[in-house]
Amino acid sequence: MQKTKIGRWMLVLVLLISSVYVLADYDKADASQQITLPVSQNFQTDLVYRFYSPVFHGHFYTIDWNEAMHVANEDSNWNYEGTIGEAYYMQEPDSIPVYRFWSPVFEGHFYTTDYNEMVQVRDFDPNWEYEGIAYFAYPVGYQVVSDVVYRFWSPVFLHHFYTTDWDEATHLTNFDPNWEYEGEAYNLPYIVIV
Repeated sequence: MQKTKIGRWMLVLVLLISSVYVLADYDKADASQQITLPVSQNFQTDLVYRFYSPVFHGHFYTIDWNEAMHVANEDSNWNYEGTIGEAYYMQEPDSIPVYRFWSPVFEGHFYTTDYNEMVQVRDFDPNWEYEGIAYFAYPVGYQVVSDVVYRFWSPVFLHHFYTTDWDEATHLTNFDPNWEYEGEAYNLPYIVIV
């Protein structure tokens, strides 16, 4: 009887130790599969990270590296797609704020540089929650070399979409009836690292 109890306790101990090793290996595997996002090499700007959600059928943009890392590694609703350029985290000469909203109704984000549009949505549209200034960019038509951000609206998905990729914008305009081109939204600073 005594040997059986000792044998059982030894078996339990072996199983517990084995479980600890398995969990330790699992944690190491999780850490190695984390996405590491690029960081801007410019001291005045940060990268604009782009995410897509197949759950919400919409895109999300941020220059906050910590927010982007959290979304990329801890929020399974979003898939990291890369960067669309760089933007200022503080107001620079000639730059304007890009205002950010979230809608729990439409489950999507909305960005605008138009102060009047921001005030209208913030103060009179209960579908949207104002999240603040996302980043700073240049106005439409800015004469210094910059990346144009094209704005689209989908009456099908009830979301806006923004891209700096001319080919992507052209494809949506010419071949995807789900999206309506609304025009240039703003310009991101064109950064050259030497």
